[in-house]
Amino acid sequence: MKLRSGNAQHLGARREQQDAFGFSDLDDQTLAAHGGIVAALADGMGGMALGREAAQSTIATLLQHYAAKDPATPPEVALQHAVQAANAAVNQLTRSAGLNEGDAGATLVVVVVHEARLYWTAVGDSHLYLCRKGELAQLNLEHTVARQLWREVAAGNLSRDDLLNDPEREMLTSYLGLPELPELDYNYRPLLLQPGDRLLLCSDGLYRMLATETIAALLTGDPQPAAARLVEEALNQQHPYQDNVTAVILACDEDTPPAPHPRYQRLFGLSAALLLLAGFAVWLYWGSYSGYDLKVATPAQAAEQRP
Repeated sequence: MKLRSGNAQHLGARREQQDAFGFSDLDDQTLAAHGGIVAALADGMGGMALGREAAQSTIATLLQHYAAKDPATPPEVALQHAVQAANAAVNQLTRSAGLNEGDAGATLVVVVVHEARLYWTAVGDSHLYLCRKGELAQLNLEHTVARQLWREVAAGNLSRDDLLNDPEREMLTSYLGLPELPELDYNYRPLLLQPGDRLLLCSDGLYRMLATETIAALLTGDPQPAAARLVEEALNQQHPYQDNVTAVILACDEDTPPAPHPRYQRLFGLSAALLLLAGFAVWLYWGSYSGYDLKVATPAQAAEQRP
């Protein structure tokens, strides 16, 4: 399976870009062979200190740590180690700034595609989508107060209106930068991808602006223009407090054999022509000198020729 990537990002109405993203080296065939391709997105927490620095540290540490994995280590294990290393890096950043652990943080969603199998991990409220045959599915859960409150609604202990009016409903319950991660979402079994699948990693500045049907409709074709369309459509909503918006796409395509070099195409054409001429010459030779009549006889003619 061949993977193509796309990305787009915009500041929105904010003064600072606190989203960060990155890919593993798509040309590193050694890493791709034993570790696959990595794409990651982090959203620094704007209500805290060092949001931009926390997101950038998350992406840089995760990619560096995963790239150094032992070839014998399975991708899913190496991915979890890289996430823990990224969390430790954000904690170190916080301490270096004289802050307490948890005073700076970032969300994270990261995917690894190895041998057409998807491994992913997420913490916080950034989203991971799989689009297959026009149908969009969110793969990860949000680690927010709202998700906990929905459990109370389902149990009959809280009304839906109370949940929607709770001022703390969008607060994160888990994010990188805490001493220990209370919640970490990941797939227990790898998901087998299909040609035509699209993976979308995005920050809340995108998915809060667009309906899932809109995202699915725009998430088609080449991944780079698709990412640009998604960000542009989010900005077209003209929200006065538009958050940073980021879209990262991995497109899964069918492998196609490389086209032969034009020189070899010409040689093949010449060889085929010579073979045809040689075959025709042999046919003429045997038809003229072997004593066999190459004409097709009718059944009556054949009967007359029998002794």
